[in-house]
Amino acid sequence: MASGTLWIFVFVVVSCSHVVRCTSKPESQITRIQLDSISENVFLPAEYAFDVYVQDLHGMNEWRVKEYRVGEMKALELTGNPLPYTKCIFNQTSASGHIVHGVKCKNQTPAGGNFQARCHCWMPPGKDAHSACRPYVDLESIVKFLASPNTTWETIAFRSHQVLSGRYESRDATVEALFLPKGASHRWVLAEASIKTASRVFDVPAGDSMKLQYSVLSYSENVSDFVGPDGDSAAFSPPAGVFCPPLGHSTYRPPPLAEQFSFDIETVLEDIQTVSYETLHFDSVEKLLSYRYRPHLHSSTRGGFLFSNLFGGFHKGSDPYRLVHDFQSGIQYTINEESQNCSVETIPSVAVDAVPLSNHHVQIKHANELLTLGSRYLAFWGLRTVRGVVCEVWVGERGESDGYYSTVEVLFAHPKWTIEVEVLNLEKRVPLGTSEGKFEKVAKSFFFDYSVGHSQWTYFDVTSCLSRISRLFLALTLKVSYTDLISFNLDMVLDSIRREIARIASVSPLRISDVFLSSGGDRREVEAYFVLLERPNVVNPPAEKPEGTMNKAFNDLSELLSSTREVIVYISVLPDERREVLVKSGSLRVVPDFVHSKFVHAGYTAGSMAGLGFSMALLGVCLGILAGFLTWKRQPGIPYLISD
Repeated sequence: MASGTLWIFVFVVVSCSHVVRCTSKPESQITRIQLDSISENVFLPAEYAFDVYVQDLHGMNEWRVKEYRVGEMKALELTGNPLPYTKCIFNQTSASGHIVHGVKCKNQTPAGGNFQARCHCWMPPGKDAHSACRPYVDLESIVKFLASPNTTWETIAFRSHQVLSGRYESRDATVEALFLPKGASHRWVLAEASIKTASRVFDVPAGDSMKLQYSVLSYSENVSDFVGPDGDSAAFSPPAGVFCPPLGHSTYRPPPLAEQFSFDIETVLEDIQTVSYETLHFDSVEKLLSYRYRPHLHSSTRGGFLFSNLFGGFHKGSDPYRLVHDFQSGIQYTINEESQNCSVETIPSVAVDAVPLSNHHVQIKHANELLTLGSRYLAFWGLRTVRGVVCEVWVGERGESDGYYSTVEVLFAHPKWTIEVEVLNLEKRVPLGTSEGKFEKVAKSFFFDYSVGHSQWTYFDVTSCLSRISRLFLALTLKVSYTDLISFNLDMVLDSIRREIARIASVSPLRISDVFLSSGGDRREVEAYFVLLERPNVVNPPAEKPEGTMNKAFNDLSELLSSTREVIVYISVLPDERREVLVKSGSLRVVPDFVHSKFVHAGYTAGSMAGLGFSMALLGVCLGILAGFLTWKRQPGIPYLISD
């Protein structure tokens, strides 16, 4: 990218109401120069940025225009009355690009006609097209037009400065421009221009004629001087949050997310000046999703919250809730984490993490589909610096809902950036946030504490919902030494045992709870205690294979673990290592709940605490006597007197 200096023109804009009147000396003092020398020094470079104030002297309107060019790419931004914000981005060679009017974007191809002409119009040119078009001629076209042999060039002494004036006049058009010298390079920079011409001369759909006055407010040969460190990406991309359909087939896609991940979410609700925090755990392997949120921020009156479509209904109050979607059983659990009250229902088919199937069934979405919030396609927007991190930005269109048109942005860390995940775990292209825009309300969510892998079962725990229905306290024996299991990651071992028991019983892992281990009578065996919960009382859950009742699951376990069979279970002891362990045949049994509670809620009784206190006091007395004796022994002199 070429380096350049930002030029700000003040005296020209203030002093000159019309180009040809910017002469402070009589005609006799004006020096004429030849066209061939002018053509070498009056041009626009391959990279430039202009900020221009434009007046329509016919329509009595005014607006601001920013023009950018880098190589073959060109962009125009128009703001001001009478039409909405407009931005046009196109390739001058292929004559194709995007036209943004307000928050809507459409593609333009060579078959669609003059690109710049359509850029200025709110609707396609037609019978009354001039009423919906801004009359505007881009600065590059003006400079090229003045390259005609019929243009008269003059240098003018203006307040001790030499300025260059060019004037083209014919029956159909009068074009005038004023140029300022650019340093010692003998080049000239456009400062002001005026056009009085028939619209057909520049192929502008603005009625029969137009009369425009241009005043350049600033100029640079470095686009980054105008749009900041993101440079070309910001200048030649749609405005933030605007979705533009791709012009052709693109093989560049967002990076795939892991099948199991979790992160905390910081969401900024700009319309109500509120920042909130949520947590998401996603596990497509186990077909589970857990989302912790505060529902008062999701009310329809405030709207715009990022994952609001996860919920079938809203809850009152400010208590934190945890939503769990179990796609294996098709059940949604909503748990108040303060009171532990729970509601159980089927997963709504419109939930943002659900994919409706035939026969009213649903399945969990892919992780990337979850972040798009219902958008079917993500288009690469460009690069943007967010919180000091360079991000790849992808934009998707969500369409209209409740009278609002909305889009979603998904941000991934740039491939050159490395994100530390947990301890000494480095990841590339990690999702850093999303932004949902309804253009009257915007919700921005930033992700942190990103972690890859299966989350602990406590985040998906629904015991408070199911234990009140019915439950069985069970135990079985594993043919493995207790030391071999606890010497590794105990949490991972317990998770594996829960998963394997659920697999054998053909139930969701959420119906297996309170798993713990105890050494058995044989050192080569381990006793595994667990609770089997009853299925929720939900009619026709949207699952492909509805689960059986608690009694059926127990009968299936009993049959598989009968006295004549030994079943193999796979227990993960390390992230990349798992072991085959045999379940002792005929070891499945029902145990009293107090036996189970003794281990789960293990603690000290009042008697044991009293005994422990007495023992500690006695130990303290003994230690005190010993310390006194040792101190006495160290005193000088003869401690004993021996006599007959």
